[in-house]
Amino acid sequence: MSYFDLLINFIEASMYFIFLYYIFDRKKSIFTLFVFIALKFINTTIHNYYLLPEILNLIISNTILLLYACYLNRNMMENLFFTLLIHLINNISTTISMVATNIFFGFPFYSGNAYVFIAILAKALDIMIFIGIYYLLKRYQILPKKTKKLFYIFSVILILDLLYGHCIDYVFYENTFNKYHIIIFILLNVLTIFICFIFFETQKEQRKLLTLQRNELLRESQDKINQLNQRNVLKLNVWKHDMTYVFSYLAKYIKNEDYDSAISTIDLYNQVINGYNLFEDTNDNILNTLIVENSQKLIDKDIQIYTHNSYKNIPIEDKDYQDILSEFMKYAIEECGSSSQNEIHISISNQEPLFIMELKYTSESHLFDNYIIEDIVDKYNGHITISYENEFIIINIVL
Repeated sequence: MSYFDLLINFIEASMYFIFLYYIFDRKKSIFTLFVFIALKFINTTIHNYYLLPEILNLIISNTILLLYACYLNRNMMENLFFTLLIHLINNISTTISMVATNIFFGFPFYSGNAYVFIAILAKALDIMIFIGIYYLLKRYQILPKKTKKLFYIFSVILILDLLYGHCIDYVFYENTFNKYHIIIFILLNVLTIFICFIFFETQKEQRKLLTLQRNELLRESQDKINQLNQRNVLKLNVWKHDMTYVFSYLAKYIKNEDYDSAISTIDLYNQVINGYNLFEDTNDNILNTLIVENSQKLIDKDIQIYTHNSYKNIPIEDKDYQDILSEFMKYAIEECGSSSQNEIHISISNQEPLFIMELKYTSESHLFDNYIIEDIVDKYNGHITISYENEFIIINIVL
């Protein structure tokens, strides 16, 4: 095996893992990146040196790529798709290179100038396609939802990849290459691209369905808040008619310097008013649902909740987003306390490319410790800071 072969193997391994490193945009250890590049380089070199079956090389290579993708990213659907996509790109560039080399040099093309030409052309095409795919898909988010349809799609892509590898073995071990082989290679690539197209159409259908589900949940949560507010407004309207008598009694107590009775009356009606808080619609079905679920606790502890949402999209899974808000609400309601007014503030916004959550509540304690929220932030390589200012515990999350 020549130094040229080693160089080609190293370039191939580097392209694969650098593509994953940047497509997932996870700034993790460079050392780990080089470790996986070395594993792929060693696998390819051993495979070429001992002339092992291409299918075995594909299985080991896919496994190494998938492990690195899982290290970078928690979305298994994305990991599977990009692992298989990398080999599809390699198959396309290999097919084009073999056809071009056959035209200019003829077969066999695994020695001399023909080999140098096919190796350089294949890697050059790989680089160009990887760059194009990166700019095309770098902002495309694959939904994490697992379905049987996606399982079948990934299975078919993997089978086509293994068939392609078997055909490569046949060409090189049987020392034959003709127009029928070219047609088979092209058909395998076209069929794999078509399956990828079906994958994206499936993602589009899932997004539409998810949008409909979210709209329905938002409508239901809005209805719940409206019903809650309507009931509270009716109660407050009843008490509003009594305010004239309340003020007259207060005036009487103050005139007679009976301040204890005046304070008792104020406290009584303050409790009545606070017992029927009005809740605003946040236009966030998850946050609306949490407010409705905790409405009685908020009333019982006389907690005012303030929300501000100005985000365009939530770049994390709905379950993780719900868990962050649910854990915060549970912790904040339990620990909320102040010398003046009990308050909870939730502010969520996008500042491209960042997703920012500012969560704060009044507290006489300076401590906030919730490992569930911290684990979710770590999952997305985010950043969390906790501070205490003017009786507020402030949790800033940047993802």
